Amino acid sequence: MTTFNDEVAVRQLHDEVIAALNALDVDKLLSLHTDNIILMEPDMPTIAGKVEVIQLFKKFQQQKLVYKLSYTIDELEVFGQRAFVRGQVVKHITKNDQPPIMETGKFITLSQKQDDGRWLRTHVMVNNDEHRQAS
Repeated sequence: MTTFNDEVAVRQLHDEVIAALNALDVDKLLSLHTDNIILMEPDMPTIAGKVEVIQLFKKFQQQKLVYKLSYTIDELEVFGQRAFVRGQVVKHITKNDQPPIMETGKFITLSQKQDDGRWLRTHVMVNNDEHRQAS
């Protein structure tokens, strides 16, 4: 049975993920995902598992990549121990100290309620809209 508290928890999970990404806090980010997280980002191979997420963040650090993300949720559905979220994302991306670029896109995430009651993300799929612009 879906409860209002589950919906609130899933929204809070997404807020925490965005805050961790914006802070480049990989430890916090990893704590918000299952060990076997699947991440599908544009122009990248599929990332499977936390070890690959750590490797991706090391590449971000080498490239001096900084994300400033914001999002809106267009649809959220909790069904039992799983949740589905669909929304839009705005990314301001700075790479190698160059001027930031703004990208917009859409996302879908799946989350799973853990035995301790916490929600963790299990799958993330993001696309980019066709246009990019300097921000």
